[in-house]
Amino acid sequence: DAITIEAHVIDYAGDLYGRGIEIELLAWLRDQMKFPGVEALKRQLAADVARAETAFAARPRPTGDRR
Repeated sequence: DAITIEAHVIDYAGDLYGRGIEIELLAWLRDQMKFPGVEALKRQLAADVARAETAFAARPRPTGDRR
């Protein structure tokens, strides 16, 4: 069976549909949730982005990493 994930690419506004990308799993943010409305979803996504940025900032960076 195939595994499916949803990824939010932080600070990127381009179109990635149809392109291959590599995703590195750094931390588990949360289990799948249902939201009572759009505003609750937006608040959770903002919290998820903050947690992801913290995890990303803490990872060791290889030499030459531009970020």
